[in-house]
Amino acid sequence: MSFNTRDHLRACLDSVLAEAPGEIVVVDNASTDGTADMVRSEYRQVKLLANNDNYGYGAAANQGIKSCRGGYVLLLNGDARVTPGAISALSAYMDRHPEAAVVGPLLRHPDGSLERSYFPFPGTLAWFLENKPVVWLLRCLPFGRERFLCLTRPIVDRVVPWVLGAALLLQRTAFEAVGGFDEAYFMYFEEVDLCLRLCAVQSEVHFTPTATVLHVRGASTSQSRTAMRIAHFRSFKRFHRRHYSRRRAGFWIALRRLKIAMLLATEIVRHRVGSDERTRMVLTQEVDAWKAVLMGPHDAA
Repeated sequence: MSFNTRDHLRACLDSVLAEAPGEIVVVDNASTDGTADMVRSEYRQVKLLANNDNYGYGAAANQGIKSCRGGYVLLLNGDARVTPGAISALSAYMDRHPEAAVVGPLLRHPDGSLERSYFPFPGTLAWFLENKPVVWLLRCLPFGRERFLCLTRPIVDRVVPWVLGAALLLQRTAFEAVGGFDEAYFMYFEEVDLCLRLCAVQSEVHFTPTATVLHVRGASTSQSRTAMRIAHFRSFKRFHRRHYSRRRAGFWIALRRLKIAMLLATEIVRHRVGSDERTRMVLTQEVDAWKAVLMGPHDAA
């Protein structure tokens, strides 16, 4: 999928074409940076689905997957690049593990540093413990650290709750059996929701470091900080209300609001004491974004 990531998408397509896949489909969500024209002119062997509107991640993913023929489908963000052998390694892994409905690769930033890619489900004690600020305390534990996903090194194959949607190998049969991505999520939590529904029907989500994908991260979402913060909070609420009881969802949503309020207070203080003009400008954007999240009328069913 792509949204205003033309140059990143070019690098993505070049990396995929080098692996000689059976087919490539690009779903463009109404980009305004010439992405669709670039694909048409430079990659005639690629099937392009150019939408007139931005339908969101889940809808675009479903659209692309429906137009593919393979039993396995590799879903990539436009700002991701596969490394040599990654696609065949993911396919071979799924061949060896038919119980896996989703397989996530090792993710690295372009500078080679690791990007965390597997997590506990939100709305659980494990999720609470593995997020800031509590996670800082976990790192001080003298023993038992290996029980927490965030403190494990991504060097072995493992079954995990969910993996980041930047790069996913999907088993089509299992994916279609649960209805694919829930298109009610415009952005964020689509892969979390999918993995939870797959786990509910006894399918598994796996991580393997045998395949590596480079991920720029935020190439699309960073273009509209406030809108994306609002979209994230809206999807956060939708996920909890759809999968948990009213009381449990209310607890976690209230806790998230508290954390956002704390972040807002921190950014306001940093803005007041900051002296660098560029830093102050960025902090102003951060403050405005968090205020919009907390005070906006946006809601999710």
